[in-house]
Amino acid sequence: MAILLLTVFFVSGQVRALAKVYFSKHFFQHRYDYRDEWIKLSRTLAQLKSIDETSGYIVKTLADLVDSSGGGLWLKNEQGDYYLAENSNLGFNALQLIDSKDPTLGFVKKNQWVIDFVEYFNDPDIYAEAGLEKWYARQNNIWLIVPLFLQNDLEAFVVLSKPRVARQIDWQDHDLLKTVGMQLANALALIRASEDLSRTKQFEAYSRLSAFLVHDLKNLVAQIALIVKNSEKHKHNPEFIDDSIETLENVVSKMQRILTQLKKGDVKKIDSHRQVDLREVINDVELQQNNNKPRLQLVLACKNALIKGDKAKLISIIGHLVQNAQDATAEDGIVKLELHKQERSAIVKIIDNGCGMDQNFIQQRLFKPFDTTKGNAGMGIGVYEAREYMLQHSGQIKVESEPGAGTTFTLTFPLRVNGAFL
Repeated sequence: MAILLLTVFFVSGQVRALAKVYFSKHFFQHRYDYRDEWIKLSRTLAQLKSIDETSGYIVKTLADLVDSSGGGLWLKNEQGDYYLAENSNLGFNALQLIDSKDPTLGFVKKNQWVIDFVEYFNDPDIYAEAGLEKWYARQNNIWLIVPLFLQNDLEAFVVLSKPRVARQIDWQDHDLLKTVGMQLANALALIRASEDLSRTKQFEAYSRLSAFLVHDLKNLVAQIALIVKNSEKHKHNPEFIDDSIETLENVVSKMQRILTQLKKGDVKKIDSHRQVDLREVINDVELQQNNNKPRLQLVLACKNALIKGDKAKLISIIGHLVQNAQDATAEDGIVKLELHKQERSAIVKIIDNGCGMDQNFIQQRLFKPFDTTKGNAGMGIGVYEAREYMLQHSGQIKVESEPGAGTTFTLTFPLRVNGAFL
């Protein structure tokens, strides 16, 4: 029996490798002092305040642990896909967005491994199901893919470039990278939760302000209504005209103050159960935006498009997206508003050939409330409200854009057919 065991030991490379790791873990001095590494990591993480700051730190930390020359970080977005949030000397034109069903990510989620491309080159069968060919690792100088797991959920992953001086990684490096990765994933989750809480508090403040807005608007409308009511009787009376002008000046002053506070916020209650014809909505948006440049071009490919929703809110949302397109486009540029049907859906597209947006901005900032690029001219809630409205009404919103090439917003609504919404 002993001879048989020795024979198996010397013949089987896998058994020898496992035995080497076992004896190294239990009988030899470790290369890393995990206590010191953990303390240093925890101290730094406690000082990080934002996703951007944390993203850069994650790449640097993992790269420094194994002397990598650089790397990139992909974070999971709300749809479950992964977007490139940080690129630090990665050295190649990396994919901006990776689908959640990507085979490499599926392999990482299933096995919770650190992927070693040197090992892959030497023994491809180990990673047969990982789909690593598309990374073009030799040309792109890719070395490792390090997962960041929060419990069993892949929150992010880091791709590391090869070190300046060639080295191999062993079980200690794997253990340290995975352990640090879990700690970094926890830090990411904490900062994301903190940002969500901050946005919730902002919305609470916005709701309180809205209550005052409604009260003020009712008073202002009452003043204007009174002028209209009395105008037929007193419109030739100079004193009435003077009083009316003074009242209107007061109304304008108050309205300007309110607008300064709220900017483009819309606090109307959504009546989401009415039948709405999107063709009528688009015609109203055209009238609303008629004086802006570039002039809005309509492409209406159907006689009607009946959906469930709130007409005033839809005019506000689509009008806001059109206004954004006009703001982002030169006066001699193109802004189009299209409507057509596709099977059981109504499709609205807002298309411009303006300045466009990069994928990093779309993934990290475009749909965040109170994050605006317009300074004091906006509150940064229009696109966020558009997305929330679409989600509440079983619709979809999609953004396609490239810097310098323009932007297309696509809104997809379920149609009403024979009295029922599909």
